Amino acid sequence: PLLDIIKENAQTLEQARNNGLFNHNGAGGIPMFESGKGTAEKVRFPSVRSFGYDVNSTNFKTADELGVAELVASIINFFTAVKADIFVGVRGSSYSTDVFSVRYYMQQNLKENSRNSSLSGNYLLGPDGIEEVVGSPRPHSCGK
Repeated sequence: PLLDIIKENAQTLEQARNNGLFNHNGAGGIPMFESGKGTAEKVRFPSVRSFGYDVNSTNFKTADELGVAELVASIINFFTAVKADIFVGVRGSSYSTDVFSVRYYMQQNLKENSRNSSLSGNYLLGPDGIEEVVGSPRPHSCGK
């Protein structure tokens, strides 16, 4: 059963990447932006020996070689979302709740902090439409 859930989640994510979110009956969905994977492939980490390291003779390994490419990609995506002028999250997503919260406490959600004050803020997308998130975000809840 767990393997089936993992496969279904991977298929759903791939479908959202290819067709956008809320793509019902082939009507076309909202495009999804994801930069982390391609960028993570370019990140290189220095190989540190337990007795120290010399910058001139340090070997570097890719995030993929170290087995942390997905982690690096998720960190890149998270901070891209935090620093964006606009963030559109989805109800019931712990990721969206975390981004809303960090943006709120860093005051990244304020229009006066935006490069383009007419296009900024936090928005919540759901099956019934989109609404602006004003003030402190609600605590995370999977069901609502």
